[in-house]
Amino acid sequence: MRLLILILLLPFIAQAQIVRTHPYYKPFAASCSYLLDQYSGAAVAYSLRKLDCDYAGSAIRVRRSSDNSEQDIGFTASGDLDTASLKTFVGTGGTDDGFVTTWYTQVSGAVDFTQTTAGDQPKIMDNGVVLRDAGYVCIVFDQANTEAMSSGTGLSQPYTIFSVAKIPTASSSSNWYHILDGLKSGGGDGVPGIMYNTSITQKTLIYSGTVLGDATARSGRAISAALFNGSSSYLYFNGGSILSGNGGTFGFTTIYIGRNWNATFYNNVKYHELIIYNSDQSSNRDAITTTINSYWGVY
Repeated sequence: MRLLILILLLPFIAQAQIVRTHPYYKPFAASCSYLLDQYSGAAVAYSLRKLDCDYAGSAIRVRRSSDNSEQDIGFTASGDLDTASLKTFVGTGGTDDGFVTTWYTQVSGAVDFTQTTAGDQPKIMDNGVVLRDAGYVCIVFDQANTEAMSSGTGLSQPYTIFSVAKIPTASSSSNWYHILDGLKSGGGDGVPGIMYNTSITQKTLIYSGTVLGDATARSGRAISAALFNGSSSYLYFNGGSILSGNGGTFGFTTIYIGRNWNATFYNNVKYHELIIYNSDQSSNRDAITTTINSYWGVY
């Protein structure tokens, strides 16, 4: 009887072996399901947490102040930034600072954020302490010290941008806080722009050739979700719709964080995450925002 059962099972056993050794076979890993595993297709994705199960690279590259040596810092097994390795490399003394030279994209073949000028590199450690906001690790851009990063990422509309950042309260009417800005395709006026607490009538706005804004100043930790798609553009702030209409039709060739496109404004902004899809993600917007918020605890 046992022999008969084994003979009957052989075809199924053989088939299972073929499937498991097939070069395109990828077993389902229930314990690993990050944001980009659930909502794929991002053009670029920068974060201080892991966003893709298959991503094997680092999160950031850091320069330490003691001797200007640099080292890549990756993730823990649970997908958080490896702050233990960060502290070991930079040091935890009263004068040990860590500066981000590269913020790696977690999308294969896409372009990283970089800053090669030491004096313009944002901080992630100050005086031996990992910088955090509301308990979450962040990259800090200092408005007074012209700290910024750029990425040679070029996209055309529609594109959907998700960011997690701390927006400061404007201290004067001259403050412009660009969560994101860029260089228009062909050069010239900046795009895309997501700005808060600006010095013009519109205190919150997005821009890709046409200003779409309102007169309400907003600040604090925020998940911004913006679609740039001509007359169908919009901006959501912490899950709620605040702007909709015509934001212009520009594409862009370079994106900046920490400053605007022509380096006339720098921002005192704390950054956690930035993800851009070169598509209209309206159908996934609420789900993506909810997933982002479940990690970063913004609202």
